[in-house]
Amino acid sequence: MSGTDDLRLIAPDRRLKSEFLRMAEEFEAEGSARWAEAREDFESYFVRHEGCLDRNRLPRGAVPWTAYWLQQRDGRIVGRSSLRHELNDHLRREGGHIGYAIRPSARRRGYGTRILALTLVEARKLSFSRVLVTCDATNTGSRRIIERNGGVLEDDVISLETGHVVLRFWIDLAQP
Repeated sequence: MSGTDDLRLIAPDRRLKSEFLRMAEEFEAEGSARWAEAREDFESYFVRHEGCLDRNRLPRGAVPWTAYWLQQRDGRIVGRSSLRHELNDHLRREGGHIGYAIRPSARRRGYGTRILALTLVEARKLSFSRVLVTCDATNTGSRRIIERNGGVLEDDVISLETGHVVLRFWIDLAQP
């Protein structure tokens, strides 16, 4: 499967643990510890995600959010996105409403554009009128993904975490 029409967003599913962990291994192989927690203790990782909408179960400073996995028709997980239901000061500055990642072996095939588009559909269902999406200034692929989905650059900031320049884009979700 290579077409982006064969993709769908799904809720994280314990039954797909092995497939998700294969994706996590790819990130680890390229030097990212993005899902080290899932690889070490998938059940704890999954339970934390089940509580992502419950303010009483969120870590201090976290906002309610929804996680999605991007799945091909053949069952392969090719990406993950998060839709944050509100912004705190940190997210307003450099995190935004939506974060996404495509597994290394699936990049440059349109999956990034598709996962953001599908996550925007979910944001509309939650009555968002616009969303903030950010990326590092050096990440030209992500910048193109955001712009293809209607992102309009507002400004850039210096990340308080990394010291890198972060681009801040707004995407208007008003229905035509």
